[in-house]
Amino acid sequence: MGCSCNLPNRFMVLVILAIVILSSVTIPFLNAAEIPREDKFIYAGPKPNGIFNPFLAWQTDVGTMGLLYMPLFYYNFRENVLIPAIAERVEIVNATYMRVYIRQEATWSDGQPITADDVIYTQELNLNYFYSLPGCWGYNLVKESDKVLGVKMPVYYSVQNITVPKKYIDIVKNTPGFLRVVNASDDSFTVEVNTTTISVFQPIECLLTIPLPKHVIKPMVDEGGPEVLSSWKNNDIDKMVTSGPYRVKSWDENSVVYERDDNWWGKDIFGLPNPKYFILINYRDNPTAATMLQRADIDYTSAFVPKVYEMFQYGVEAWSKKPPYYELGTPIILVFNIHRPPLDNPLVRKAIAYAIPYKDVVEKAYGNYSLQANIAGINDLYPYTRIYINETLFEEVWGVRDGKIITDLDKAKELLDQAGIIDVDNDGWRELPDGSDIHLTIPVPSGWTDYMMMAEFIANNLKKIGLYTEAVYKDYGLLMNDISQRNYDMVLYWTTYLDYSYPLNLYSASLMPGYWLNLNDYNNDVMTVLIQQALSATSLEERIKLVSIIQRIFFDDLPWVPLLWNAYWYNHQTTYWIGWPTEDNPWWSPAESYGPWAWFGSWTVILWGLTKRGETPTIPSWTKPENGIKADTILQAYTTELSRYLGKTVTITTTTTTTTEMTTTTTTSQATSTTTTTTTTTTTTTGETTTPVEGLSPWVIGVITAIIIVIIAVIIFKYMKK
Repeated sequence: MGCSCNLPNRFMVLVILAIVILSSVTIPFLNAAEIPREDKFIYAGPKPNGIFNPFLAWQTDVGTMGLLYMPLFYYNFRENVLIPAIAERVEIVNATYMRVYIRQEATWSDGQPITADDVIYTQELNLNYFYSLPGCWGYNLVKESDKVLGVKMPVYYSVQNITVPKKYIDIVKNTPGFLRVVNASDDSFTVEVNTTTISVFQPIECLLTIPLPKHVIKPMVDEGGPEVLSSWKNNDIDKMVTSGPYRVKSWDENSVVYERDDNWWGKDIFGLPNPKYFILINYRDNPTAATMLQRADIDYTSAFVPKVYEMFQYGVEAWSKKPPYYELGTPIILVFNIHRPPLDNPLVRKAIAYAIPYKDVVEKAYGNYSLQANIAGINDLYPYTRIYINETLFEEVWGVRDGKIITDLDKAKELLDQAGIIDVDNDGWRELPDGSDIHLTIPVPSGWTDYMMMAEFIANNLKKIGLYTEAVYKDYGLLMNDISQRNYDMVLYWTTYLDYSYPLNLYSASLMPGYWLNLNDYNNDVMTVLIQQALSATSLEERIKLVSIIQRIFFDDLPWVPLLWNAYWYNHQTTYWIGWPTEDNPWWSPAESYGPWAWFGSWTVILWGLTKRGETPTIPSWTKPENGIKADTILQAYTTELSRYLGKTVTITTTTTTTTEMTTTTTTSQATSTTTTTTTTTTTTTGETTTPVEGLSPWVIGVITAIIIVIIAVIIFKYMKK
């Protein structure tokens, strides 16, 4: 038995050691707690990975686009308007030239001016190597070839003197771009419109470019080649050179802390966003995000929140106070593998369309957060998309003027009988014409509860018409691999997004060979040519007619079925921040912080309109549509000039606003500093809340730490005494 004469000294050493260890654990919490909660905007989103390189657009941490790097123009999809950001204005000079002006005040965070040369260099890299940023490229980089169409067209493929050309259009994946820079100075650049590549939407997309600093990137490319940017994470905080109003203060695998730059170049033009800190944290699952939102531990999340209306009493808001609660975008679709029997028969695909239980899919699987989509997949909720709805065509083909198919199992059975898919052996299940069994599956990602329920509802109804079908839950990665290999029968999938080119962005992406949403290798030469014609149409009237023809072919082939509109998840708290854009105060589009609008960075505009609770919210004047440029106006200016250039006489019709007939065809916008004040009524929650980032208060941490130290000391003392 050893001597205990040194126990007090040993005891003190161990206590001190315990204090040091515990202090090293608690110090980060204490530092985080030093930031007042009311200065933080806390967002629960995708797990941070420490990538802030816009060329790796779909891998970057939330906030890279918008907080760190601004676009030339922001885009508000609800108003279909472009708001000047780094660019001050744009001029459509003529059919072959467009001039973009860079703000004289715009500088990089290292003080270097942002110039046209930065935009040009960024786009050259993007077009030649990455194709990841918005900019001067699109779905329609094409050229004419000598391939003759050779397809006989039914009479309805030609409407009011619109005909399909004899030459086929090839998709050229490596074309350098639709717009080529031909002249540049420090404060402006002029791009040449290549009229042989024909998309009238390309000039608009060019204006959404997010420029990067050439003086930072070019030395890396000169030394290691463009491929070096594929591994460049741009996460060295001391070396980041950015253009936006925030800087990265710290990041790790659990969070990213962005700190507002109060010396930002744009503060005199736009003002500063009110949150001093934007903090990104990861959430474990949807229920966790919902709980954090209810307790005001976070301010915003794009996670799926079940029964969001039950949380309104806690200060939570969505876009609307009534169903479907969210803004609705493009359709969620059921895609058929059109190369597998019996799904290779259009009659079978049409039978399935009639058998889908749309009401259950919308109300039960999707929580009543959406509305049934029409069979054309054209959103009918916005003026600039509604113009493409052809109710006469809907009624002619489907018997309903709104295009929303009515579930009809008898009709589905009748179509299957016509297709020769009948129950040969009287076992209750239909067989192929050769007597082979039919066993269909609908795979969906495991854990995606809304998609899982949709698949179950659809499978159950298909069983009712004699098609043996099962919903299958798979690991997301495995499922994506199966889809890429076309190893599926039917699959539920999301689609594109609402913008100035919708629905042609949907149709080109899903119905043209080789495009990302063409999951079943659908290929119809007539369809391809018609889509290209619609993309190059020099009048809205012509484009509407072509879209109707496209829909008619789509109804015949039916490679996929629209089910319902995808909701833009927009859940936010009003405990700390008020002034959010909502249906009652729609000053900006809903903030979808990952997905398509993360790509443009436009969602971050909401930060300028937020105000601390107790203060009066002010809508930033520069965000108002009248201080921006309508996409229709740019489109009209360009198509008018293009018509003259091509020697065509056309009628230009605008959709959402009346614009003056252009003779010089110049479109200009200048942001102003005028402010308008509005008051918003919000719901207040009671009780104190803490956040995962904020941690416990220093006083509580101190008490807990002291208790733990005492317990450890007592245990050690007793052990050593023995």
